[in-house]
Amino acid sequence: VEDRLRGYPEVEAVTTHIGRGSPAVYYNVHPSSDAANFAQLFVQHRVEGLAARNEFVARVRQDLSAVVGAKVRVHEFSQGPGSEAPIALRLIGEELDVLESVAAEVAARMANVSGVVNVDNPLAERAVELRSVVNREKAELAGLAPWQLDQVVRAQLAGLQVATYHDLAGEDYPVVIYYGHPGLTQVSQLDAALVQTPSGTALPLRHLVNWNLEMAPAAFQRRDRSRTVVVTADIEAGYQTAAHAPEGL
Repeated sequence: VEDRLRGYPEVEAVTTHIGRGSPAVYYNVHPSSDAANFAQLFVQHRVEGLAARNEFVARVRQDLSAVVGAKVRVHEFSQGPGSEAPIALRLIGEELDVLESVAAEVAARMANVSGVVNVDNPLAERAVELRSVVNREKAELAGLAPWQLDQVVRAQLAGLQVATYHDLAGEDYPVVIYYGHPGLTQVSQLDAALVQTPSGTALPLRHLVNWNLEMAPAAFQRRDRSRTVVVTADIEAGYQTAAHAPEGL
């Protein structure tokens, strides 16, 4: 993407930030959160005149839409108070399947509205999750509660905070116990973790927990403790939000 942008004679400079958004460079645009699969490029150009600028932005947007393996969004700075996007529809519901279906329908309708670009449906992004399923019957026979198995898994993957150390300078440091294989990457390594039972027997985790790979939304929000998704979109130059958003929604 950076190479393509630098290939335009109209572009003066490109600043790239990998893993996070650009710092605050415009008064109503807030920096994005850190994410390993995210990058943001700040582009400065020398195009003069509204019509020429609109044509340039449309050309860049069309060109970058052909980039394979990434979703590229071309966004122009605009005046006014900061907001999620010119169009932002918040959907609230408890049934995740229903929320996904409605969000997909809304995003599809938005994409068909003339002048609407950069439609973003967060629930369209899927992630593979490793789900643990506790065999409650075996756990009860061993005298173990699900939370105890959870602690073993946490200690394997991320470590378990057991205390806080206070130094003489008044700083606090968490004391974390980490039990696991360096560079843990295989489910079989989790299966081999030992769980201490009240009777003193050590059982492999695989005797008590089954693992399932499942597809799930990469992220969703909560509002007033309800599941929420915000479907957003930008307005192409020459269009007005109030005049065009209701057309297809």
